[in-house]
Amino acid sequence: MKTIIKSLLIFSSILLIISKLSNAQDERKFVRNGYEAYQNNKFKKAEPEFQKARNLDTTKFVPTYNLANTYYKLKNYDKCEALYKILEETAVTNDQKSKVWFNSANTQAQKAIESLKAKNMQQAIEELTKATDYYKKYMILNPNDVDAKYNYEIANELLKKLKNQNKNNKNNKNNKNNKDNKDKQNKKNDKNNKDKDKKDDKNKQDKKDKKDKQDKQDKKDEKDKNQKNKKNQKGKISDKNAQMLLKIIEKKDKEILKKLKKVKASKRNKKEKDW
Repeated sequence: MKTIIKSLLIFSSILLIISKLSNAQDERKFVRNGYEAYQNNKFKKAEPEFQKARNLDTTKFVPTYNLANTYYKLKNYDKCEALYKILEETAVTNDQKSKVWFNSANTQAQKAIESLKAKNMQQAIEELTKATDYYKKYMILNPNDVDAKYNYEIANELLKKLKNQNKNNKNNKNNKNNKDNKDKQNKKNDKNNKDKDKKDDKNKQDKKDKKDKQDKQDKKDEKDKNQKNKKNQKGKISDKNAQMLLKIIEKKDKEILKKLKKVKASKRNKKEKDW
């Protein structure tokens, strides 16, 4: 029984070794085919070959690195970035880390260019910031790399310009908002002033109408009063005329009284003669 189990273990180990050898052979074949297509700038043909090689073992650096570089050439920067992040976590040697950081920096720089074309300045600033950070990491391990230094200086200079421009845009936007708010307030004030003027004009007109109405009423009352006075004056004697008339009446009364006295005296005389 022990002999059978031992034989099975040996057989399983042999199968595993054969499988690994077979996978290794397939991987080398896929990598070789992909590399050949890549060298001839046939990146679409290289991509599935590197993908097949990576599918055999996703932890291996070379197939994943080659696939990421192929995506970079195809300008599929999102997939490229995702694979470089995986490689950044799994890279062991300084050489592997340097390759990942340098290519990650270039990828972020290309993404920034795409963002600028799409007029997304904020996104471009974030991507250029990542690019300069990756270049710095790379230059720590490779301080004499002229190309990396050149790329870093260009990316950093562009980053500074975009930050200044973004700051100016924000200031201009704030100034515009302040101006718009001021214009709105001025319009509101103008409207309020116009409304106030209209109200004042209406009040003035109302006062004028009221005054005109009062004047008209006063004139009417005065006219009515005059007409009433005239009417009353038709049957009424003035004070002067009344005094004159009174004198005349008194004079007449005296004359009449005098005549009456003469008549009475005459009657008495007649009576005496008759006696």
